[in-house]
Amino acid sequence: MEMSVYEVWVCLENHPCALHPVDTYFCWVFNEMTQSWVPFGENVDLKLVHVIPRPSECVGYVNISHCAVNISMTADNAFELFVNGVYLGYEDNCNFCHTWKSQYLVYDYTVNIDVIDGEREMVVAAKIIDWPGGLTGLIGTFGGVPTSASANWKCATFPGDVPPRGWTARSFNDSQWSQAVQTFPDSRFLQRPLDKQASWIASPTYNLRYFCRGVIKNPEAVCTQNVKQKVQPYEIQLNDLV
Repeated sequence: MEMSVYEVWVCLENHPCALHPVDTYFCWVFNEMTQSWVPFGENVDLKLVHVIPRPSECVGYVNISHCAVNISMTADNAFELFVNGVYLGYEDNCNFCHTWKSQYLVYDYTVNIDVIDGEREMVVAAKIIDWPGGLTGLIGTFGGVPTSASANWKCATFPGDVPPRGWTARSFNDSQWSQAVQTFPDSRFLQRPLDKQASWIASPTYNLRYFCRGVIKNPEAVCTQNVKQKVQPYEIQLNDLV
């Protein structure tokens, strides 16, 4: 029987990359070809370890707020957008591909995020699809936070335009990605203006397909009243890797 590239997985409890208040496992898979461990993601998403709450007197609580965050963004020429690993959609501006007088549409989204104990943060991930002839990048405001060539935005290109598994998740380690570069210092080329501080950003390595991640800290949000959620001790069961 032919061996798969990934045959073995492991999940570690109380790992700092696991952001869930109860399911604190983060998982890796072993690449049989490179003989190395590859980050796989949070167990709360993968469900390799089945976390089962059980009754106990040792019960804690976390404060959870449900918040709505507004996003306005666009890209040259097309993009796929994710927030905290959730796919929001695909948009294509290629009606404007062949002119430098382009006025790109700005696309609006409202996303819901859970804020645990007051820590409001979201991770934006975007696949940018460019066409030959120029490089503009992406631009937007995310909960009132404008795009900028700062350490909060990183981009990368990959062979075959295939990114690592889990690249859209909050817990993904993008420490090897490069900081985004500014391509234009303002919101030119748009059909309607964005924040004056927003700038076009892109990958420092030019490619027709590239991937960017932005960590948005303390975005503006409309939140419901805090809810105290019970956190119980748990036991675990192991599930099969499909």
